[in-house]
Amino acid sequence: MKKLLTLLLILCVTAAAVSCTGPSDTPSDTDGSAPAATDTQTGTDTDMTPVTDEHPGTDTEQPSPPPAEGYLIRLDSGVSIQLGAAAEDALQALGTYSDVMEAPSCIHEGFDRVYTWSGLYTLTTAPNAQGQDYITEFSLLSDLSAVVIGDAYLSIGSSESDIRTALGDPTEDVFGVQTYRTEGAVITVTIDGGAVTGFVLAYPAN
Repeated sequence: MKKLLTLLLILCVTAAAVSCTGPSDTPSDTDGSAPAATDTQTGTDTDMTPVTDEHPGTDTEQPSPPPAEGYLIRLDSGVSIQLGAAAEDALQALGTYSDVMEAPSCIHEGFDRVYTWSGLYTLTTAPNAQGQDYITEFSLLSDLSAVVIGDAYLSIGSSESDIRTALGDPTEDVFGVQTYRTEGAVITVTIDGGAVTGFVLAYPAN
């Protein structure tokens, strides 16, 4: 009885192995081309020609236009800087900077740059699609320079009440970081102990 069971087990294993490997006389693909797809409904071969774009050239990337000019920043020195405008004129008007840092831009070919005028302010630029640098941000560093808004001269050290008088109520106020959204700029003011410790004007992101 044991011998019979052993024999049946061997036969079952052999049959299973044959069914997994399939017939051995299946013709191989000798010309390297992929077999034609077969329509499961009719059993006929279907045309596998790739579908082409009916409107060639429409997917070509178009260069984006330069950013629109934004908020006009007026400094107590008499220099004016327009966010979103070409950086060349502003850099010339501000004079010799003390330091510049740059890093590859994550948006367009070229470099984002941060120019520093020691003890005064920083100016940040970025390249547009045409490779031209434009102004994206301006930051005050101390009370040695001020931004003129209306009749107010705002700088590091200004009071919170001065900021509210000039800019009104902030759009957001999170732990002393106040955000004011104006036409062509996002102004971020950091308040600590009732006084300004940070003042940044940024070109609004698209």
